[in-house]
Amino acid sequence: MKTFPWLKIGGVLFAFHVLWMISGTGPRAAPAAPLERKGKFAGMMLIPTGPFTMGRNGGTPDEKPAHKVHLPAFHIDKNLVTWAQYAEFIRRKGPAGPKGGVYLDVEDEDNRILPSMGGWSVEKGVE
Repeated sequence: MKTFPWLKIGGVLFAFHVLWMISGTGPRAAPAAPLERKGKFAGMMLIPTGPFTMGRNGGTPDEKPAHKVHLPAFHIDKNLVTWAQYAEFIRRKGPAGPKGGVYLDVEDEDNRILPSMGGWSVEKGVE
């Protein structure tokens, strides 16, 4: 019977592949896709619970270091919100909620919604 050397190599590679898969270090299934909601959460997506890398090592000091955190499930708008739309929300609701929750961190250097004549407006150029 004729043997093929590549078949032996292929068998060894296959064995390594099987061991890699059952060891738990092989490729994993992608996390569940966000679910589109109805009713109270219409227009929103449910983001499932899971790990998230927060921060980055190459960023500014307040972004360092990159580290894993585990987030509970949460809802997020399906569509983007512009600075102008967000500013309109702040004009109507104010920068803080009725229970003290922060809608707008006015001290955040990335904030682009500024106090303006007793109201709020979007910084010029980022409307």
